[in-house]
Parts: sequence; C-alpha cells; structure tokens
Amino acid sequence: MKEVLAQRRVADALRIRLEAARAADGRAGVELERALREMDAGTFALTEHEHGHTIEDWRGVLERHARSRAEEIAGLEAELARAGQAVAATLDAQKPLFDDHNGEPIVLLPVRLETRFEGAKRLKIRVFPDDVHVDAFDERLTPAELRAAEAYWRKPGDESWRRLLRHLGPARAAWVKRATRPRAPHKPELRKENERRSPRVTTMPTKWRFLGLVGDEVVVDEAGREVPNPLPLGVLAADEDAPDREHAAWLTDFDAAVKVGMAIVVDVPAGGLDQLFVVGVQQSPAADASHHLRDTLMGH
Repeated sequence: MKEVLAQRRVADALRIRLEAARAADGRAGVELERALREMDAGTFALTEHEHGHTIEDWRGVLERHARSRAEEIAGLEAELARAGQAVAATLDAQKPLFDDHNGEPIVLLPVRLETRFEGAKRLKIRVFPDDVHVDAFDERLTPAELRAAEAYWRKPGDESWRRLLRHLGPARAAWVKRATRPRAPHKPELRKENERRSPRVTTMPTKWRFLGLVGDEVVVDEAGREVPNPLPLGVLAADEDAPDREHAAWLTDFDAAVKVGMAIVVDVPAGGLDQLFVVGVQQSPAADASHHLRDTLMGH
C-alpha cells in the first residue's frame, strides 16, 4: 500500500498542475481571441512597452504563446496518464479486492466524518451518510398525486408541468409523471394521504474500513461492526409515527453508532494522523444493490 499511496500523490500533484494549466490557458485564450479580433479590425492598441513592434509581430508572439501552453498541457496529460498507469500496474499486482465478481462496477458515494480525541492516543470516528444516501422514496402515489398526474396527462406540456410543480417538488413530480404515463407497464399503487415511509439508508457498505496514515505508512487499519441494511434514519416525530418506524438512536448516541458500525474508537500515534480514509463496499448481489441505488436516486 505504501508504494501505491506514493504513486497516487504524484498523480494528484500532476492533476492539480494540469487543472491550473488548463485554467490559465482558458483565460489566455479569451484574451488571445479578443486581441486577434482587434488586430483584424485594426483597433488593436499597442501598449507603451510594445512600441517598436508591428501588429504582425505581436500576432506571432501571441500565437507562439498559445502553442507553448498547448504543448505544456499535452505534456502534463501524458505525464498524468503515465502516473495513472503506474498506479494501475501496482494495484493489478496486488491481491484483488474480492475473490470473484471483480468486474462488477462499484459506486462510491460521499459520507461525512466527525472525529474527536479521547485522550492523547485514542480517536473517536463517526460516519454520517451524505444527503444522497437518504432513501425516502415511495413508489406509491397518494390520491392527490394521482389526480394531479391525470390532469397533467390530459394536456401534457410546459404549462401543465408548471401546474404539477405547484403541488409537488421537482423530484416527486418527475416520478409521478413517469409512473402515470400512458402505456406504463403497471398501474401505480396508491397509499393514504397521510401515510409516509420512514427515511432509511440502503447504500451503506457491509462494514466500514478505517485507514489512518502517517506519511505513507498505514498506522491504523481497523474494520467497524456490520452495518444493518437498511439503516434506520428516522428521528422526527412524523418518522416515529410511520408504520415501518425504527428509531435511529445511532444518529445521536456514539455507543449506539458503534454497535451499528457507524462509529469506532482507534488507537493513533501521539502526533495524530496525516490522513484518514473510511471506505467500504456492500457485499450484496449486484442486482439487489442496483435496485437500492435506483430507489435512493429516484428521491433526489
């Protein structure tokens, strides 16, 4: 791991240089286009330090600078490609992440980390799902949603869409419109007006792996407990009243978070850590995981 982390730092540094070079080229490109237009129109004004040169001299200078920037960018792109190949070669030489199904795609979604020292050498780490993980999507429609959708489909178009948005948020309106479209494979299932599904998270990994680095050296490598799937998220009064209610004590209680794999306490060196990584993959069939991901994204 030490070698691949060092290679990754090289690639990251090259990526930053490439982004800066592209940004500088973009700014200079705007100025070049402006100058060339003015030269063609005969309105280009030479500044005081540019006197003694013709307009054509400066056209050549500007175009040479543009070529030089393009060459710099091409060189950085080539270096970055080689750095990426080096990282890939090092990873390919290591043991695969999984014993089988290594060709299936993995989606890495963001989370928020909170840390706090407990003494000088103990670090408490908590993991909170980002908003994109929150699954409050319910395929079922309320009678009011169904009526609004039927009104839309009687005369579909921009004005009808705006009327639909007066009743529903954009994400929900898009689903209601889709679920009630003509020749849809299934009629939408209905639910009561005040019935709601408690929010939950189905996109957490089976376990979190906590990696702490000092320089390129891994000094912390621990796994948390197994994360339940689904992970309850409801803490509001309305969530408590939901028929599928399951109180999310882990959100407010550290010990409860440890029990559900969303927190851990690790030993760290006296000087702390340079970097902390928390990663994980859900060990479930690809078809089930993709279904959970679809439902989660449909709510956003």
